[in-house]
Amino acid sequence: MKLEVKFSSKFKKGLKLAVKRGLDISLLENVVEKLKNRIPLV
Repeated sequence: MKLEVKFSSKFKKGLKLAVKRGLDISLLENVVEKLKNRIPLV
């Protein structure tokens, strides 16, 4: 069973800023996908 992810406005602004700064967003996407699928991060 997958969880539904709802991003807050603050998160979206932070993500937009990270993209603008040229940071690696794939790492964040990987973590969000694992949490969404209830996979432990350990």
